[in-house]
Amino acid sequence: MTLSPICSSKIEAAVKAAREAFPGWSSWSPQARSRVLNQVADLLEQSLEEFAQAESKDQGKTLALARTMDIPRSVQNFRFFASSILHHTSECTQMDHLGCMHYTVRSPVGVAGLISPWNLPLYLLTWKIAPAMAAGNTVIAKPSELTSVTAWMLCKLLDKA
Repeated sequence: MTLSPICSSKIEAAVKAAREAFPGWSSWSPQARSRVLNQVADLLEQSLEEFAQAESKDQGKTLALARTMDIPRSVQNFRFFASSILHHTSECTQMDHLGCMHYTVRSPVGVAGLISPWNLPLYLLTWKIAPAMAAGNTVIAKPSELTSVTAWMLCKLLDKA
């Protein structure tokens, strides 16, 4: 598949912006990143009705489902990962019988490319964005072109937070 020059230049611009933002964001402490993720959750919760209306119009689901499942779960994704990064520990397991040690190090790795489907546009997008950001990574998100309104709205909240 060949991308059009316009599409290709937009992707390149997004990658460039995410790479430029990475050193700053990844240097923030887990506590600082947690505060931002909680602020996003607060803003999303305050805008629940606006997001539910948009999700219903964009995806076709009922308002009741958007109000009680999609948007609240999206809020919880940010809250969960905002909390979890405050409790990450390094893990080390000694394997004497093999003469080695196994360890886990959690650190930011760079830019994450995220693709979300049309059927749970905001919920599944936040399930990907929140952990990537919590870990100190920057992201480029590609929502479904069929249901992209709440992704655009989320970008405005991320910018505000």
